[in-house]
Amino acid sequence: MNFSNAGVTTAKPSIAVLPFANMSADPENEYFSDGLTEELLNVLAKNPELKVTGRTSSFAFKGKHEDLRSIGQKLGVGTILEGSVRKAGNRARITAQLVNVADGFHLWSETYDRVLDDIFAVQDEIAGAVSKAMHVTLIGISEKKKEINPESYSLTLRAHHSHLQMTKESSAVAVDLYRRAIAIDPENARAWAGLAYVYSHRVGYGHAEYDQETPHAKQAADRAIALDDNLAEAHLAKHYILLALELKVRESVTEIRRAHELAPSDSTITSCLASCEFIFGNFDRAITLGKAAVELDPLNPTACRELGRIFGCAGRHSEARETLLRALELSPDMTALHLALGYSALVEGNLGEARNAMEKERTTGFRYCGLAQVAFAEGNREESDLHLAALIALGENWAFQIANVLAYRGEVNEAFEWLEIGYAARDAGIPLTKVVPFLKSLHTDPRWPVFLKKIGLDD
Repeated sequence: MNFSNAGVTTAKPSIAVLPFANMSADPENEYFSDGLTEELLNVLAKNPELKVTGRTSSFAFKGKHEDLRSIGQKLGVGTILEGSVRKAGNRARITAQLVNVADGFHLWSETYDRVLDDIFAVQDEIAGAVSKAMHVTLIGISEKKKEINPESYSLTLRAHHSHLQMTKESSAVAVDLYRRAIAIDPENARAWAGLAYVYSHRVGYGHAEYDQETPHAKQAADRAIALDDNLAEAHLAKHYILLALELKVRESVTEIRRAHELAPSDSTITSCLASCEFIFGNFDRAITLGKAAVELDPLNPTACRELGRIFGCAGRHSEARETLLRALELSPDMTALHLALGYSALVEGNLGEARNAMEKERTTGFRYCGLAQVAFAEGNREESDLHLAALIALGENWAFQIANVLAYRGEVNEAFEWLEIGYAARDAGIPLTKVVPFLKSLHTDPRWPVFLKKIGLDD
């Protein structure tokens, strides 16, 4: 894959939704303009006839005054939707215009003066006008005018804005805001889905105790789906909970497939589906989906890293390296990125390059894991032991990485013991058991198929 030209064109009509400018007197209302942008993006992403650029890539141009034709070329789209929002109390003036990237001409523009109770209807009107201008059929829009409590809606957007900051403090604020939104409108499915996602991320990132918040995450996801089974974000949240927190792999696949069915042009959902195909060993399908996710969101380092990891485990190391280096350009300090680059070099026998990459990994546990394997490959058992001991000292949350080191060193019994510890501790790495190359020494052991069946990866 050639990332030097991210603007890959497809036969589908294509669009990027740039962040709408906040023209309100209060700069704090930026959460509202950003939220409206994302809502429009989500509505358009439901359409299989459209290629819709993902949030990360679209928001990379926020606040920049770059030529729209240049942006379109970088994102590989033929049209760009841009606009502005001026919010005052319970009213909003929204302007939107659709621009043809090839010549810079406006294909359509409109101004809407509405009360916030009517905001979903406005989003549908804008999406409908865009679809008509692009000669595609709009789907996923109810003919019945949507009703919304404006205060609950605003709190939901503020909560999402806070969650995106991805810190322990901002996630706590997001939980409070989502719960306030739900208290005002208990049938706000988006708030329930957002609450489920932030709860699950708090657990996944170690910002909250598993037993304390996982039940709340499950309850919120189930409530969101019960309120709106056509809400892709709700199924995405349920997928994450089932896969990363409960290790219910097969059930999680059902949820992510449903989410993809609802929003086929959503890059995050497409990347998650790629990862699911990957953990079952369906490499060709995973690579196809992974490439699609990168094309949808070419400036998203996470999508690039995930595709690179898939390439690596599939044995396509040159493509893995190229993709991971692209991710490195986009996010030099991304967690586990240097580890992935080191693994790619290690498998190919480039030990110097592998060590250099592992030493740059900032996450302590991943760095210890990678260096323990590199040192062993170099024949330095003493150094490998030191790194392994340091990794074990970090606790059972690193059980999967410990098992990888032990299996790579041929210590089969100990590796199985740590896989069992990881399974009991709900280690999020366990779903990768079937595909990571460093567990190959376990494949001929009679305990191997038993463990794969236990975790739902036996076929």
